[in-house]
Amino acid sequence: METKTLEEILRVLKREIRKWKVPAVGVIADQAIDRPFETLVSTILSLRTKDTVTEQASNRLFARADTPQAIASLSVREIEKLIYPVGFYHTKARNLRETCRILVDEYEGEVPRLGVIEAHRVD
Repeated sequence: METKTLEEILRVLKREIRKWKVPAVGVIADQAIDRPFETLVSTILSLRTKDTVTEQASNRLFARADTPQAIASLSVREIEKLIYPVGFYHTKARNLRETCRILVDEYEGEVPRLGVIEAHRVD
């Protein structure tokens, strides 16, 4: 491919990418720089859920409980109410609470880096 053709393709791509909507997880991650917990939670909520619903549910949940300790202390029913109408909200509420319990009990309330998880894994 010629350099001129490649430059034209890149110019078109740069123009078109500006039109794309950033997914809710990306928006939350951008707002939560150096706060991987918010990114983790919004990623869990986003599965099979529209971006606008994910963002609203994440914001409602974080307004009530914004740490693993706080979410782990909520009942599953409370979490369900906060995250509804995300898809599979019953299952996600249970999984979020359990994920937060694991973060608190095994990782001192912090989202571990990949190397820590790998070292902790029991096969």
